[in-house]
Amino acid sequence: AAAFSVLYPLRKGIWHGHAHNLPLEIAVSHGLPVSLLIVFGILGLLIVVFRRVMLALNQKRSSIENAVFERAWWTASFVMVVLHGSDLPFFDSRLNIAGWILLAGLRCMISSVNLDQQGDSKIVFDVQ
Repeated sequence: AAAFSVLYPLRKGIWHGHAHNLPLEIAVSHGLPVSLLIVFGILGLLIVVFRRVMLALNQKRSSIENAVFERAWWTASFVMVVLHGSDLPFFDSRLNIAGWILLAGLRCMISSVNLDQQGDSKIVFDVQ
């Protein structure tokens, strides 16, 4: 899965360890469709959260602490996505775990907005 470090020296004649860009690294290693799926999936998640949560906070005028927390979470996630576009922080496990936690939090923000819109705040456990 490290095709960039093999292909780049063949083309340019100099060794370069990795692409320093996550979408490019994934496209070279796993193919363009996989890279586009991941990139558009994450960008779609950011856009949906921005539209549903951030713009809804402006309309609701909800509590100031909640609005600050939601905006800070989205901003931190956006910064992490931009960081992955300019370097490969997944080689550092701390940044990698932080990025996955931020993305999971964005998904939970969408779920909480959906529950608020339905007026249903019950937690359902499926016990088998």
